[in-house]
Order: sequence, then C-alpha cells, then structure tokens
Amino acid sequence: MAAKKVAAPRPRAGPKPGPAALARIAELASKGAAPERVRRTVEDIVAGWLAGEDVDRGEVRDRLEEVAAQLAEGVEAAAEANDEIEPEQKAALAHAGKAMAAMVAARDAFTTAHGRL
Repeated sequence: MAAKKVAAPRPRAGPKPGPAALARIAELASKGAAPERVRRTVEDIVAGWLAGEDVDRGEVRDRLEEVAAQLAEGVEAAAEANDEIEPEQKAALAHAGKAMAAMVAARDAFTTAHGRL
C-alpha cells in the first residue's frame, strides 16, 4: 500500500503590515514617546518592509503613502481633541502635547520614507 502524500500546511497570513505599524505608532504615542524614538521605530518598520528577496517596492511605496495619510488624519483629529482640553488640566495638556509630537514625527517619517522610494 502506498503512503498518502500529505500536503504541506499553508503558511498562515500574519497581520497586515500597515495596521500593525499604525498600532505600534499608537502605542508609542499613547506613552508619549520622544519624537526621535518614534522616527527610529518608523525607520525600523520601513526597513522590515523592504527586507527580503521578493519585495515589491511599488507595494511598499503604496503602503507608506497609506500609512502617512492615516497618520495625517490622526494628527488632525488629535489636534481637535487637544483643543478641548481645559487649560487647568496641565497633566492632560502635557501628555497630549507629547502624544501629538510623537504622531507628527511618525507622519513625517513615513512621508519622508515614501518620498525616498
């Protein structure tokens, strides 16, 4: 009797890179990470997207554009939300300022990376 051939399992798709990058940036912004740290994180994310043999640079460029656009929308929404914080809420204003700086740094880093491709 011949042994049955068993097909190799299909690799499971991981999380989509764009949303995963946005989640990482959101995590850093919520912690009030320094803009320089956010910029380095974006550089690491982009380097990971460009690593590998079968990288479609056009696809990466599109992803960079999409993430930068979503971050731009997030920066606008955060600015509006920050305007509603009362001046006497000093801790909230300080945290909002740090989070905003992190988001702006991420948006600018993704925009710069997009421009380089």
